[in-house]
Amino acid sequence: MENIEHPTAKGEFLRFIKYLEKSFKPWYTKNVGRSLHLWYVCQALSILCGFATAIIAAFADQVFFAASGKLLLIIIPTIGSLAATIILQFRIFDLWQLRENGRATIEKMISLGFQIYASNKTEQEYSNIHKEFIEQVYKLEEEQKTHFFQLSNANSVLKFDKK
Repeated sequence: MENIEHPTAKGEFLRFIKYLEKSFKPWYTKNVGRSLHLWYVCQALSILCGFATAIIAAFADQVFFAASGKLLLIIIPTIGSLAATIILQFRIFDLWQLRENGRATIEKMISLGFQIYASNKTEQEYSNIHKEFIEQVYKLEEEQKTHFFQLSNANSVLKFDKK
C-alpha cells in the first residue's frame, strides 16, 4: 500500500484515473442521456402532432370543429412546431454527438489507464504517462468547449432583425 505522505507516481496516476471515472464519466453519460432523450421526445412530438392534426382535420365535422376542433387544430400543430424548432435551434442532435464523442474518449482513457496501471512501469514512466493523460483531458475539454460554443453560436439561433 502506498504511503499517503510520500505518494508514488503510480499511485497518483491511479487516483487520476479514478477521478476520471467518478467525475468525468458520469457527467458525460448524463449529458449524452439528456440530449438523446430530448431529441427522441421532440422528434416523436413533432411527428405525432403532424399526424394527429391531419387525422383531426380529416374527420372533423362542423359540430366538432365549432366546439373544440378549431382550438385543437391550432394547439396541436403549434406543439409540433415548437418541438421541431427546439431540435433545430438548439442543435440537439449535434450536441448529443458532441457529448457522445467526449464520453467515448473518457471511457477509452479510463480503460487504457487501468491497463497501464496494471503494467510494470518505472516511476518516471508513470509520471510521464500521467502528464500525457492530463494533457489529453485538457485537450478534450478545450475541444468540447469550442464545439459547444460553435453549436450555440448566436448566429445559429433564431433572430429577428430590426428594420
